[in-house]
Amino acid sequence: MGVKNRVPSMLYQILLPALLMVYEVPEGCATIHFWGSGGSTEFEKTTASIPSESPRPPEQQAQGCGKSMVQQRRMIVGGESAELGAWPWLAALGVNVPNVTFDLSCGGSLISSRHVITARHCLHKRYISVRLGDLNLDPNAEDGASPVDYMIEESIVHPENDIAILRLQKDVTFTNLIQPICLPSAHEMKDNTWVGYEPVVAGWGVTDRSRSSDFGRDQMLRHVKVPVWDNEKCKAVYSGISSKFLINETVLCAGYEKGGKDSCQGDSGGPLMIPYGKNSSYYLIGVVSFGRGCARPNVPGAYMRVSKFLDWIEKVTK
Repeated sequence: MGVKNRVPSMLYQILLPALLMVYEVPEGCATIHFWGSGGSTEFEKTTASIPSESPRPPEQQAQGCGKSMVQQRRMIVGGESAELGAWPWLAALGVNVPNVTFDLSCGGSLISSRHVITARHCLHKRYISVRLGDLNLDPNAEDGASPVDYMIEESIVHPENDIAILRLQKDVTFTNLIQPICLPSAHEMKDNTWVGYEPVVAGWGVTDRSRSSDFGRDQMLRHVKVPVWDNEKCKAVYSGISSKFLINETVLCAGYEKGGKDSCQGDSGGPLMIPYGKNSSYYLIGVVSFGRGCARPNVPGAYMRVSKFLDWIEKVTK
């Protein structure tokens, strides 16, 4: 098997002073909306023109969403490497430099043929593309993956919380290795606290919690199960650390009391997911947001609780 074929990216940059964030956008991108506390801001780039497609609401592939290509009993979930096709909705946000390892900034989850959900704080980093269908970010890895890079047409950030939606420049072509994850829209899922459950978090982030750079990062996609905490218990932990950490109904906390297994730098924006229903389809219940270090004892990771943002997601993806 040869070197993976990757779609090249191009760098274009704009500065958004109001939010003190730098965004990189594709050439010819018509309009980008930044939904912040000051309302919607629009930037138009007219150096090139590209055919624009009519806005369309999120749509799942006909046969459904949240379908892993790997049987659950075969998964090794404990901070180990994932298998190809295990999480076909996993997105890597970053810059693709030809013949160099993908420069990862954050993770994300494909929720439709045109939209990726991630963390708002990821958008201060410089990236221009969303990679789907990858397993090992090393361009020389012979892992069977055929990743595709998609340019970002529009970025929409929540005005108050650490969650954002990326609209891609063109529709995603679904394959066995690129599929959307389900949203927790059912009534019983909206009200579920998930306390007592052990959902899965996955990403390409730092694997050595003593490091915060690429030196501690494995290019392989990894996954781990983490138990969900009661929010009051989580709030007590974080209030004792710093007043800047806000734990409320929009936050879901998960992690081991003994530490050792957690999401970390580079995993931000990635999915916290759980199999649910008779078909055990995977649902996105959390977006990796913040924590105090990585995998520390008695300090869970904090995730944006997706069920609290379903109305907002529906509104901004129409």
